[in-house]
Amino acid sequence: MADITRITAPSLATSTPCHASLVDQGGSKVAGEDITAGMACYIKASDAKVYRANGTAANEAARAWGIAARTCKIGEPITLYRDVEFEYGAAMAIGTPLYVSVTAGALADAASVGGLTKVAHVVSATRIRFKGDL
Repeated sequence: MADITRITAPSLATSTPCHASLVDQGGSKVAGEDITAGMACYIKASDAKVYRANGTAANEAARAWGIAARTCKIGEPITLYRDVEFEYGAAMAIGTPLYVSVTAGALADAASVGGLTKVAHVVSATRIRFKGDL
């Protein structure tokens, strides 16, 4: 299993995402930790804050609810998207399925202990299509 290397500034590639692509339509979610644009995230049930997803165990943290649209610090409002394309990497193999990695916030090209569900796939050498795991 190998993590997909994110480019320096991952960004939303879907020109006008559908409103339904927003994970939190009310915009009331805040980051429970520092999160970088392009990281796979989940919403923790106990405090309703957003954290970096990780596949180290088969628990809520392994579910990627959305991908972070921008970098934010702990306590700042955060926007997560699903069903969107993201400028994400370089020289990726088209069609590669992506899963929640054991590295917090990262995506990998193979399933992990907790990240068993495909949450994205590569659509071009530089873009991914993030579906999420809801």
